[in-house]
Amino acid sequence: MVLIKKVILFIFSTWRRTQLLALRVLAKLHIISTPYHPLPWVNLRIKKNREKSIFDRWQCIEEQIQESRSSVLDVGCNVGYYSISLARKGHYVVGVEGGWASVAIATCARDVLGVHNALFHRLDLTPDNIDSLPSFDYVIMLAVFHHWCRSYGKEPGITMLKTLCRKVKKGIIFETGQPDTASRKYVDALPDMGDDVLEWLLNFFTAEGFNSAESMGYFQSRHLIVARR
Repeated sequence: MVLIKKVILFIFSTWRRTQLLALRVLAKLHIISTPYHPLPWVNLRIKKNREKSIFDRWQCIEEQIQESRSSVLDVGCNVGYYSISLARKGHYVVGVEGGWASVAIATCARDVLGVHNALFHRLDLTPDNIDSLPSFDYVIMLAVFHHWCRSYGKEPGITMLKTLCRKVKKGIIFETGQPDTASRKYVDALPDMGDDVLEWLLNFFTAEGFNSAESMGYFQSRHLIVARR
């Protein structure tokens, strides 16, 4: 029985590696969407400057989630770099992403790495379904809010973010395109954040019941915010 189990696991792992290789080739040929995140453990790389900024963000995120075995929701997880990084540290992570190819790559990478405490779901969060999410200790939401505002409108986007805040037990790590640095299509979609975008963001989270909110850094013209209960 032990030998049979090992053979099955080998076949499954080989199949997942083959799937992952095929998806990487399709992405390189631009047949499917190109990953925004790297997955260095399976040799999936992106442009060096973007990769460095993602690794730098990870260092900030890692410092903020120190407790063992926290539950984490990764909104807009792409191919799962942050999700898998957290799962490898022992946290239980759920990543949600609208793109099927990104979810497929994340799932294959998870299985190849033998990470069993990360789940990936293809899900477009909308004003109609966001309240159905369960609560998590931590939520990571990077580069998603401006897409919500553009897709659903400023007020619905803000309402969705407020709803998401109610799902947070301990802390949220947040980043968005900003009116002072985003492209025109997002500038027009985002709410007016005044002359001091950082102050607007920090005030938003404290108004939503977080005890503290601060910037952890400035990456690719965006503030990386952590707010804690």
